[in-house]
Amino acid sequence: MKVDNAPWELYKKVNIPFNPWELQNLYQWRFGQTAPENMPQSVNLSDKSNIVVLNGLYEEWGLTEQFKKLGLKPTEFGLYIIKPGSFEPPHKDCTMTGEVREWALNFPVLNCDKGRTVWTREEPNEYEDTKSNFKNNTKTFYQRKKTRDIGIEIDSIVMDGAYLIRTDVPHTIDNRYSDGPRVVLTYRFDDISWDEITNLI
Repeated sequence: MKVDNAPWELYKKVNIPFNPWELQNLYQWRFGQTAPENMPQSVNLSDKSNIVVLNGLYEEWGLTEQFKKLGLKPTEFGLYIIKPGSFEPPHKDCTMTGEVREWALNFPVLNCDKGRTVWTREEPNEYEDTKSNFKNNTKTFYQRKKTRDIGIEIDSIVMDGAYLIRTDVPHTIDNRYSDGPRVVLTYRFDDISWDEITNLI
């Protein structure tokens, strides 16, 4: 739902075959009722969200053949989990070395019909580097300094399928009106641009 004039295309719903029930069942089987912060390979992004790194487990999640057909090889792969009744401060995603990451490919896993992916307007000097430690690595984000509100929305979606989303534009997840955690399976690719991927799929 477009709220204001977005500066460019911020998302694209894509036709990549996947079984949402299989993803949900696999998530429940692997993690059950485990709190995100207690899951193996979990990176605490804030007090509202975690990303569970799943690198090395591509085949288990059933999308390997789809990526091979498209000539795609994920750089990173994981579950992005935001707690119920909350929202993540608007941010831009980065690589492990600190470069802003242009886009991600996301698949809904759990409670994605109740939360929104929201893009927000960026004001000068509004964002700062934020570090999240993970073992010997440091994950960097450019996060909005004012974290008590989402900011001025420019566009939003409910993730009702597989989506390419821009992650180099300030964005957040609004899960304030859900009583369950919102779980998304997210893939990152660093060797192909937004223009190239949107022309490919």
